[in-house]
Amino acid sequence: MLRPLFLLLLLFTIYSCSKAESDVSPESSTHEETEIEEASAYLVKVEPAVSHSAALLESILSLVTSEEDEFSIQDIIRHKVFYNTLDAENNPIEASGVLFLPAENTELQGIVSLQHSTLQSDAMTPSNSTVGINEYTVGAFFASIGYLTVMSDHIGYGNTKELRHLYEVKNAYTNVPYDLLLAGEDFLNENEIAIPDSLYLVGYSNGAFASLALQQFIEDQNYFQITTTFAGAGAYDKNRFAKDLLSQDQDLNFMGTYLWVLDVYNSIYPSLNRSWDTYLQEPYAARLTAVGEIQAAVPDSIIDLNPKNLFQPSFLEGVLNDSDQALISILDDNSVLDWKPVAPITFYHGTEDDFVFPLNTENALESLTQNGAIVNYIPLEGKGHSSAAFPFFLSVLKELQ
Repeated sequence: MLRPLFLLLLLFTIYSCSKAESDVSPESSTHEETEIEEASAYLVKVEPAVSHSAALLESILSLVTSEEDEFSIQDIIRHKVFYNTLDAENNPIEASGVLFLPAENTELQGIVSLQHSTLQSDAMTPSNSTVGINEYTVGAFFASIGYLTVMSDHIGYGNTKELRHLYEVKNAYTNVPYDLLLAGEDFLNENEIAIPDSLYLVGYSNGAFASLALQQFIEDQNYFQITTTFAGAGAYDKNRFAKDLLSQDQDLNFMGTYLWVLDVYNSIYPSLNRSWDTYLQEPYAARLTAVGEIQAAVPDSIIDLNPKNLFQPSFLEGVLNDSDQALISILDDNSVLDWKPVAPITFYHGTEDDFVFPLNTENALESLTQNGAIVNYIPLEGKGHSSAAFPFFLSVLKELQ
């Protein structure tokens, strides 16, 4: 295994990469853009296909695999698609995403719904990416072993980039990826490709939280049957997570991302709608007020990374003592603990994760088990948030091979 290149690959750092990936130019095909007939209720338009060769994908996969790992890789094609869906307030909207398929017209092994993790810019969305050091390439890997892989851009990116992404809001990750699955069925029907029976939900970090939110939504709809969900390092227990990080008296490396979540919640829930000086001490409250609407992680340079120095003592007390019932209720509403999953879930988490603390997976495992779910937990020993990402995806790829 090429260790230096492996470490480089892990630098795609799913949680907070501030620059667009360095992409490899794809091998373009000449398929024409297709307008879908009115009979397709969800799929609106399919852009010309882009092809990626098995040799290219194998060259990237070889950087993170050992000689014992064997994968049967084939050429794939990718379509950027536009489809009808609903936003978090159930308003009609046209979203974008990508579909990956094996290039050969062979029988599909199944469908993978891959939820992307935290994006810091629109340039990092699946529909704006190509093969390189990114999750787009993970989607390509699944297609290369025989799966239709679907990846939504989520609202706030791609075709809906003029809107705000409701980061870590549970119902922002339901309609949009669900309707992409329906658009994927439209695509398969239009191209006379048999719809496979197996459906897998996969996601890491924000994508893992999104996958569990999607699973709960799918099982409520009772149309698709999920085979298994694979979830790595998601923030499943917002309440306990908030209490744990706000009780710390040390610098936290990802404070700027936590503030992004807080600003989203504060903006969309009328029960909050507070000024920054309610949450933060000065001069940080004034600095965040000057920033305006937060669209990505707040730079470390304008905040204090220690919760004791950054937040108002009254705010800390309200969360830690459960007296801030407005926020506590919102944190509970955006957790994914209080339900009984039908399909099994396999959780993964790096044991040294200092961004999304492992307690999230531990609490989800305990709560869902008590609810009667079939759950499994694979701890990734000694791994942090970024270093656990590729071991997670590689493990899932092996499971589906």
